[in-house]
Parts: sequence; structure tokens; C-alpha cells
Amino acid sequence: MEIEILLISSIVFIPYIFLLFYLWLFKTIVSIGIALYFRGRIEPLENSDIYWAVGEKYHNLINIVMFLNGKGAQTDIVKDTKNVIQERLFKHPEKFGKLMCSLNTFLGYPYLLREEMTADDIVTEVDAEQANYKSMQDLVFSYSNKPMPQKDKLMWEVVIVKASSDWKRVNDLREDQIPMFIRINHTIADGLCVMNLCAQAMGENNITFEDSLKNIPKSPTWTKIPPLRHLQELFLLFTVPG
Repeated sequence: MEIEILLISSIVFIPYIFLLFYLWLFKTIVSIGIALYFRGRIEPLENSDIYWAVGEKYHNLINIVMFLNGKGAQTDIVKDTKNVIQERLFKHPEKFGKLMCSLNTFLGYPYLLREEMTADDIVTEVDAEQANYKSMQDLVFSYSNKPMPQKDKLMWEVVIVKASSDWKRVNDLREDQIPMFIRINHTIADGLCVMNLCAQAMGENNITFEDSLKNIPKSPTWTKIPPLRHLQELFLLFTVPG
């Protein structure tokens, strides 16, 4: 009886092993081909990040709403936000590799590709009343399903909401408060890390910007993967492509 069970298990298990090997080999060939083609522009994806890189991009977005306190009527929040992003993020690509990338797929497999971008590509201004958004909730629900910048290629966007005094009053906002809507792919970081970075980078408090960087996951480096770690990828091999 035990021999029969062992024989049946072998019949089922052996094709499964061959299938896993085929999928692993195919994935390895695709990864090597992409790396050779783009030569140094590939940003590695960790196993946990691959889950958020599959499917429609707007399904994997984190939507964050912030309200900035302006310093006065003359505050150019769009210009100030672009300056912050350009000076504190884009001038330090070694710390923010994923923020400089686009999310792409080849033969069903996702990869991050470093791009040349500026704050102008990331920051967008939306007139709430002109776009017929009656509330911040309407804006978030409607805008969260729209394509990302550069024809849905980039992975994050900062939307500055332009609104009149009447619109702010209806939405229980002060005159000096400026609504900001941030969309960012979960592949870059989780919501708490993004909120912490935004609050401390754009706000004024006793916590320095460098302290906030400790909460942002760094981009993984290329390392030699032990054979046993490949077992962790078995599930992903069946879900990607998919």
C-alpha cells in the first residue's frame, strides 16, 4: 500500500518539478535579456514587490490626501512642491532609486527601469471647480482610476488641488489650507512610509529630512541568492505572468 502511494505521488510530483524548472528557466532568460538590453538601467524588484507590480497599475496604487498650511495668499504651492521634489529627491538618486523608475513588463514579467525625469513630470495642478469636483472625496474617487503620468508609465504623482474659498468652506477647510493628493505605486513603498516622507519633507518641524529617510525602504542590491531561497519564488512563478 505504501509503495502504491509513493508511486502515485511520484507520478504527480515529477511533472510538477519539471514545470517549476521550466518556469524558473524562462524567467531567468527573460531577466538576463532585459538586463543586457538596458545595461545598468534596471532597478531590482524584491519578491514581495512583484505582487504589487502585476495587473492594472491603478489597482496597486496608494492614495494619500494631505492638507498643507500655506504661509499666505502669495504662496505658490505648485512651484514650492516642485522645488522640494527636485532638490530633495531627484538630486539624490542613490537614496531614491525606485522613485526614478517606470514600471514595465516584458513577456509577462515586470521590471523597473530608471528614467530621466523632473518634478514637472510628477506634479500636476487640478482646478476642483473647473473639473466639477464637489468634494475632496469626489476628486479622490474619480482621479484615482486615471492613468499615471507619461502615458501610465511613471509610478507616482503629486496632485495639487486648486480651489476657491467657497469650495474650501463647503469642505470644512480653512482659507490657508491647500489640498494635496498623492498617488504612488505600492511597489515603491507602503503608505505609512510615504506619509512620513511627505510630512517631514514638505512641512516644518524639528525632525530633519534625513531622519525620515530611515523609514523608507531602500532599493535592494544585487546579491547571490542561495538555492533554498528559490523556493520562496514558487508561488510567484505561477502568478507571474498572469
